[in-house]
Amino acid sequence: MLDSLAARLLAIALSLPAPWASVESPIDRTGRLEMITRVIAEETATEPRWVWDNDDLAWAVLVSTYEESGRFRRDVHDGRFLGDGGRARCLGQVHAQPLIPWAEWVQSSGTSEAATRRCIRITARALAAAAARCVGSTRGLDRAGAARMFAAYGTGTSCDGSLPIARRRSRMWDFLTRMQRAQRVQQPTAANRRLPSPT
Repeated sequence: MLDSLAARLLAIALSLPAPWASVESPIDRTGRLEMITRVIAEETATEPRWVWDNDDLAWAVLVSTYEESGRFRRDVHDGRFLGDGGRARCLGQVHAQPLIPWAEWVQSSGTSEAATRRCIRITARALAAAAARCVGSTRGLDRAGAARMFAAYGTGTSCDGSLPIARRRSRMWDFLTRMQRAQRVQQPTAANRRLPSPT
């Protein structure tokens, strides 16, 4: 059923290119992506630092984890590969930082649902903190704001939305969020319900 956020996230994740040298079977990858996208939908719905539409955070987490993990590579997910010289963990390639307790960070690698949940939670927290620092909460999150958020998330310091990685991720996020909004089913309300013509 493609009307749930998790199903839409899964449909997009499955449509994205897989890692170059994947040894994972298509059935195993689909099962793993189903769990990842379900967890993204669940964990981003409760991130208290995020002040915009929670679906926008879900798409930002999908973009970040896809890009940071090298297209959802299994060896990144299970913790065999740690990026940035061993300082970046899990699908989001998150660094230990004051916002993320050491124990939570260490336990964020692994393909179990519990480890994946910790990974997605700290990725969402880091993205929300980057957005709060570089976008602020008084304006809507648009493509330029998303670029600043992705810059801060990727560099840890800079809000420069013109960085190539920030521009690429914000373009992908903007496309996915626009497509998602267009597909949402609008429930009729008194304001948009057509009244029968009086003839």
